[in-house]
Amino acid sequence: MYKKSLHSCFARRLSPNIHYSWNTLLIRRKFPTANFIYRSMSDAKTSVNIGGSSVPITVTQQSIEVASILKFKPFEEWVSTLSNKVLTADKKELEINKIEIQNVDYFGSKIGFIKFKVDAKLIENGKSVPGIVFMRGGAVAVLLILRSKDPNDQVLKEHVVITYQPRLPVPSLNFPEIPAGITIENKFPGCIFNT
Repeated sequence: MYKKSLHSCFARRLSPNIHYSWNTLLIRRKFPTANFIYRSMSDAKTSVNIGGSSVPITVTQQSIEVASILKFKPFEEWVSTLSNKVLTADKKELEINKIEIQNVDYFGSKIGFIKFKVDAKLIENGKSVPGIVFMRGGAVAVLLILRSKDPNDQVLKEHVVITYQPRLPVPSLNFPEIPAGITIENKFPGCIFNT
């Protein structure tokens, strides 16, 4: 009975495209006040429904929390969009065997970036489809143009507002760029726009 209610609890919180198949291993933990049986997400075999097919999700590191990935809005949207494209195609063109989560970077407790690989092939010729995905949330940029005008309303000069920030991938410690950043859960956490 407990197993069923726990499964229902997780099922209500997650997207309808996500399925769990529970193995028989239950872990018993003793707490000072009570004993109870619980199931950790790492003990569950997880899959997503893409185009009517159950596609297993695997991880390359034990520290990766699949449950948080499944709730990550960009991942949910990716699964939903791909599923719709597969379902609306004239014929089944793609076979997706698995999704392998390779790395997750967090900003505090929120997911910032996910790197995963989709193992897929074309049905027609059996060739592998490039499937390395670097996923993140949305991004914003602001192009601020300041125009100075003379008394007759003629533009004399235009200036663009830029910031100088460290950007290690470039590599630069003082890289000029327009104000920009990523959104997390449709919010912009950067301090420049929160003032």
